[in-house]
Amino acid sequence: MVIGGAIGIRLAKKVEMTEMPELVAILHSFVGLAAVLVGFNSYLQHETGMEQILVNIHLTEVFLGIFIGAVTFTGSVVAFGKLRGKISSRPLMLPNRHKLNLAALVVSFILMVIFVRSDSTGTRVLCLLVMTAIALAFGWHRWPLSAVRTCRWWSRCSTPTRAGRRRRRALC
Repeated sequence: MVIGGAIGIRLAKKVEMTEMPELVAILHSFVGLAAVLVGFNSYLQHETGMEQILVNIHLTEVFLGIFIGAVTFTGSVVAFGKLRGKISSRPLMLPNRHKLNLAALVVSFILMVIFVRSDSTGTRVLCLLVMTAIALAFGWHRWPLSAVRTCRWWSRCSTPTRAGRRRRRALC
């Protein structure tokens, strides 16, 4: 948090008003990266002794939080690069791109099912790493600003927290 705050303060002091969208885009990328890191940390430091349904909910939260955070991170970095002129704004038109997107989402869903149902730590970590790579590639698309903002909101909402787990435990 200190590193992100220091970068944000430094950038805010030297950014002109006409460059404000670039600043917002790069700061949004920190939100996505934070969601990814918090998701991995939440997986590594999970509470023991939870009922299986709560474990499944927690693992689903972790998976979705990392996925959405990775998409937000990459999408925001790309938006920053395009606004800065470092990345071409011309869309990349791959043949069968819609089928590729659908395949990436289906593979990610299958990885989530394997991640939640597996008891092997190695399998779970592999699922998270492969899904993160897919999500980072998926976030490279040319996203409308409203979609990037929505991803940022979802990444904050889907990031697991201890308070959220306590609330769910109290409800069950």
